[in-house]
Amino acid sequence: MDLIRANAAAQGFKPEAIDFLANTFPVANDFSTRFNVNVAAPGQPALLIPFARFNRGAVETLKYDTNFHRFLVRLDHRFGEKDQLFGRYLFDDSDDPGMPASLRGQEIGTAVRNQSLTLVHTHVFSPRAVNEFRFAYNRRAITFPLGETVRRFGAFSIGGVGGAFNLGNINFPQFRTDNIYQYANKYTFTFGRHSLRAGVDIRRVQLNSFFAPIVDGQVTYPNLRAFLRDENATFNQYAGEAYVPSRLTELGAFLQDDLRLTPNLTLNLGVRYEYTGTPFNYFSNAKPDINNWGPRFGFAWNPKTERTGFWGWLTGGDKLVLRGGYSLTYDQIFQNVLLNTSRNYPRGVQVALGPISGQRLFLRSNWPSPPTPQDFVRLGGNPDLLPYRYFSLNKRVSQPYTNQYSLTIQRQFLNDYVLSIGYVGTRALKLIREYETNIGFFKAAVDRNPSVYQSVLPFLQLTTRSGQPVYLRDPARGSILVGDGHAQSWYNSLQVSVDKRLSRGLQFGAAYTYSSYISTSDDILGAWLAQTLPANPINARLDRGRSIYDRPHRFVINYVWDIPGYKGERGFLRQTLSGWRLSGITTFQSGTPYSVFNNNNALGILPGQITTIAFSQRVSINPGGDPLLVTGVGADGRPINPNAYWIVPGTNSGIVGNSGRNRFRTEGVNNFDMALVKEIRIAESHHLQIRWEVFNVFNHRQFIYPPPNFLSETTLLGPTQPDLNLGWSHLGLTGATPGGRSMIFTVRYNF
Repeated sequence: MDLIRANAAAQGFKPEAIDFLANTFPVANDFSTRFNVNVAAPGQPALLIPFARFNRGAVETLKYDTNFHRFLVRLDHRFGEKDQLFGRYLFDDSDDPGMPASLRGQEIGTAVRNQSLTLVHTHVFSPRAVNEFRFAYNRRAITFPLGETVRRFGAFSIGGVGGAFNLGNINFPQFRTDNIYQYANKYTFTFGRHSLRAGVDIRRVQLNSFFAPIVDGQVTYPNLRAFLRDENATFNQYAGEAYVPSRLTELGAFLQDDLRLTPNLTLNLGVRYEYTGTPFNYFSNAKPDINNWGPRFGFAWNPKTERTGFWGWLTGGDKLVLRGGYSLTYDQIFQNVLLNTSRNYPRGVQVALGPISGQRLFLRSNWPSPPTPQDFVRLGGNPDLLPYRYFSLNKRVSQPYTNQYSLTIQRQFLNDYVLSIGYVGTRALKLIREYETNIGFFKAAVDRNPSVYQSVLPFLQLTTRSGQPVYLRDPARGSILVGDGHAQSWYNSLQVSVDKRLSRGLQFGAAYTYSSYISTSDDILGAWLAQTLPANPINARLDRGRSIYDRPHRFVINYVWDIPGYKGERGFLRQTLSGWRLSGITTFQSGTPYSVFNNNNALGILPGQITTIAFSQRVSINPGGDPLLVTGVGADGRPINPNAYWIVPGTNSGIVGNSGRNRFRTEGVNNFDMALVKEIRIAESHHLQIRWEVFNVFNHRQFIYPPPNFLSETTLLGPTQPDLNLGWSHLGLTGATPGGRSMIFTVRYNF
């Protein structure tokens, strides 16, 4: 700061701006990384300001405490011989102040309160007829307590300094409260070989959400010199309604018959109807799907045989069961979609003011008054060129649905053991995905490789954007994202398990799954991780690949062991050495698939309203190349370095990367969770339970979803020069869980 103050008068730096930096940001204390920023005027001798990192953990102990409270009340009451009432109320609070940030006050916490009330009345008409009525109310309220810095500054940044002066968060404040009311009735009637069930389930869903990016305002200075001189600042703020009061009704009805054809063969036949309304008009005039019929079929066959011969050995007489089934199920539309579709103009719009000089916008008291949507037009904005997001535009909603099928053989052996071998598969269709419908490409990319664009060029018009020639479907409109049932998935698995029921104080199970999970997209809100938008808008079929949820191998062991105790009559020894139980879950699992993206806009896709429109393109690979070498592409379209494994097509090269979606995979999971429980008997109906739970007992590094990995032609890979999220041995190393071993101690008094 001394260097800045010494040159303030000569450079025209404002004393208030200098004081703001000095009072807001701490002095660097980690000099392992250094860089300089030139704050001199263009054409003048350089005035280099040295920068280094600040390590908060080096100057204070970072405290991170979370709280969780739960309260449960249950009621069971019988009215006479034919009526019974069950009631339960569950209340829990969780309070997470947020992980300590690099700058004090930048934390964003999470406070969640869940409440659940359930009432069930069961009436017995006769030994063959029973009716059950259920009422339930569930409420979930989520708020995000903000640190002092986030509250004070909204969002503030200075460009050109590597994020050193970023404050606040553009996505806060926000909150959400969900209320769900459920009314359900189920009637069961048994006669002959039939067990009939019929029911209806009605739910009223209320979503009350407050969210809009930059709702609290954002101040941006283009560089450090501009900030110090208080010039050319930009002020952005969301104008309009950020509150979304969504209301919808869901209806489900079913009819099911468990038909016992023979003493050893039972069929399960059923059908279910699903209806989900559309919330107000936020779904772009979409109409509800009214044709959601879901059949069910299942069977259980016990091929009873004599206990002799091969078939007797195979079946054990009556110890083998063959089960199978098919179901068609529907899902509701993810309600977070509303947060995107509800901010279209004129309900909401981002209003930008600037450049602004001399107004000291780094002080919140000097911010402009909150804008209105009308200010956007008044300032010369064209609503037609704004980005818009829709869902099932002017048509019926395509409700996502899944076909599920299974076939399993179960065999009991040695009295206490069951072996199960089965196939489980699903085929999901009409999964939600967004597409850019007003697609466009820079002319430079089209000219480089016109064959890639030949299928869409007849539908595009030549125009200009920001002074550059482009091909665009509708030059009079901006980006238009439409969500609909465009994605799909395929899952197939072999599942093998062995379970031992509790005997002699020991119970355990072991399960192995070998599976394949293929999809075209995994989540409408998952950005690069879930491949929300097509990598190539011309050919979305190229996105068929491993799902981020694909785990080819998964092996899990669970166990409960009642440790043998002292059997003598001495009270103290018996109480101390008896009543111990050890339990645990051990998991071995394949790693997470991920993609490596091109940091260049190789296809020349016009920028859209979200970054992933143009930057979901993947790199190319040379299977025989050196995995530590990265190269670009020459004018002839060939790799500059033929020995490199990673090939990064340049901007507007018109080249589609050849690496498939989620072609790469992190290391796997190797996790042991264990619990030690002590039961202390106090009286006949009173006992105390002390429980010690340890998660990740051996403190292994567990690999989860890696952050997006981007490559450019200049990326360096190696043991001494890792770049961005790229690891030495492979990509995606930073996908490991940040936390290690953790423990929970619980004391419970039961009476």
